[in-house]
Amino acid sequence: MDGDELFIRGFAVALMVLPSLFAAIMWIKHRKWIRVVATVQSLRKRKNPQGSPDTVVHYKYTDLHGRNHRGSSTGFFLKPKIGAETRVMYHPEDPGVSDPASTQDRILFLGIIVAMFAAGLFFLLMPMRMV
Repeated sequence: MDGDELFIRGFAVALMVLPSLFAAIMWIKHRKWIRVVATVQSLRKRKNPQGSPDTVVHYKYTDLHGRNHRGSSTGFFLKPKIGAETRVMYHPEDPGVSDPASTQDRILFLGIIVAMFAAGLFFLLMPMRMV
């Protein structure tokens, strides 16, 4: 196995393992979190640490005990509009800690994970003479 083939195989394994590991960690972290409907309060444009434009979504939600909380996130793939309802999930022991949980975002996230896994599998199984 030469250096190029070793690099391609390592890259393929990374494409399969890292997104799957990230998805598993996120699932474990959020599996007991409570999902509620939130209302988008405002959107703020900014540059992320890499210098790319980003949108911070500020939202308000009510926990199961009737207390109101505010949260913000850039974790929305599909940017909601002000006043729109979106799904969030919050930590049951610390209701002020929340993350986006919209179905569309979760499906898109899963699609990205599956596509990366499939690309990794393709590179892992393809004959090296095709590269």
